[in-house]
Amino acid sequence: MSLRRIGFAIVLAVGLTLVPFAGEVPQSGKVYRVAVLGLQPAQLAVPFIHALREGLRDLDYVENRNLVLDYLTADGRPERMPEVAAEAVRWGYDVIVTSTNEVTAVDSDVETQDEPR
Repeated sequence: MSLRRIGFAIVLAVGLTLVPFAGEVPQSGKVYRVAVLGLQPAQLAVPFIHALREGLRDLDYVENRNLVLDYLTADGRPERMPEVAAEAVRWGYDVIVTSTNEVTAVDSDVETQDEPR
C-alpha cells in the first residue's frame, strides 16, 4: 500500500474520530492532543506525518492553534510497541493513531481519566 493511501486512511480515521469535536473547535479554544505511534524512527515517518498534518489542516485542526501532534516511536523495535501505546494512554491523549499493526496489546490495567467514548 502506498504512503499516500496509508496517509489518507489515517487522516480519514483521525478525522472521523475528531468529527464529534468539530463544533467545539472554533468556540471552545480546546487544543486536541493526538499521539501518532510508529515503529520507525521519526525521521523515516516524515511523509506519513506530513500527510496527516495536511489532512487534519483540511479539517481545521492546525498545530500551534488547536492541535498538538506528537510522534511516539518504538525505534524499530516491534516488542516496544505495547509499551509505547501504554505510555500514550497514560499521558491522556485525545486521539491515538498508529501506522503499524505491531500494537498487539495494551495492558488493560493502564489507568485513564475518561472511559472510551
